[in-house]
Amino acid sequence: MSSLLEKISFESHAERLMEVLTRDGVECFVTTTMSDIKWATGFTGSYGALIATEDSVELITDGRYIVEASRSVRAGDVTTFVIPMSLHETLARRLREKQVGVVSLDEAVSVGMLHLLQKELSETSILTVPSIIDKLRHVKDSAEIELIREMCLWADECFTEILSSVQVGETEQGIARRITDWIVGRGASNSFSPIVASGPNTAMPHAKPTMRELQRGDLVMIDFGVSMGGYGSDLTRTFVLGSTVEEWQAELWHAVAEAQAAAIEAVVPGAGCAEVDGIARDILRSHGYGDAFVHTLGHCLGGGSGKLSPTSSLRLAAGHVWTIEPGAYLPERGGVRIEDDVEVTSEGRIVMTSAPRFLHLD
Repeated sequence: MSSLLEKISFESHAERLMEVLTRDGVECFVTTTMSDIKWATGFTGSYGALIATEDSVELITDGRYIVEASRSVRAGDVTTFVIPMSLHETLARRLREKQVGVVSLDEAVSVGMLHLLQKELSETSILTVPSIIDKLRHVKDSAEIELIREMCLWADECFTEILSSVQVGETEQGIARRITDWIVGRGASNSFSPIVASGPNTAMPHAKPTMRELQRGDLVMIDFGVSMGGYGSDLTRTFVLGSTVEEWQAELWHAVAEAQAAAIEAVVPGAGCAEVDGIARDILRSHGYGDAFVHTLGHCLGGGSGKLSPTSSLRLAAGHVWTIEPGAYLPERGGVRIEDDVEVTSEGRIVMTSAPRFLHLD
């Protein structure tokens, strides 16, 4: 698996960033968002800043990460500077040394950092802008796609294995712990803390696993992902435990499954994120569950902050990877969510997850 990580070309990421700055006439871009810094350099530390211009990418960090930077920065043209003073003072010094006239500062930086830089760089124009790197991260290269695909396969395998021993009397926390043990045992990490909910707890989209014991006739929701190097999967399945299914449970499950299938079919290059979200939302509304769909249809995987939401202006493009996860939640009764990961290709789409889905588990 380390071989797949080694295929990620951070050098090409840095080159893409510099090309975009040149194309768009951006003199200098600065960010302190660590996931974006990692994408451009490979740096795995948790503190630092990045300065990018048309012809250079520089990482600034402090003494705690000297060794980590030497090991993890894999973009050949990235220069690492160790902070001799505060981060904002070192940033300001480097920007003055580079004689930057206009700084495009990632709008995600803290207000405090912005004010400090404005004070230090009184003769420099500082513009706050949406992250330029975030936009680039939406489109994955072949190595990134390959790693995400592998993480999806692992999620499928994990779910199938965990499912084989789910039984009445087991606790939500017990299942969540088994998921984590499986993932860590493979040398990977959770994409996020696993969600395992049962019975009325499934009405909470982001329920935290409790010591509640699974009962026959419960809706059971399992939502987790497998991650390596910041590239992960995200899978959700919901089912009734046992062969006896109440009418409302079946209606809810089939409505969500129908909404998801239609949304996946709509995933093609050029489709609007809001349009795809609307297709699923309209189907759930037609079944009387419009108000029960309380979140967006999905989000970008492997980098990029895009959402499949009613308000998004983003359009799908080849190289995007999205979760498609409609859900409907009835307070005090239960909820259903079904989620798969979908790659956008030049011809259409590839569903990357294939874990079994079913209404009930006998």
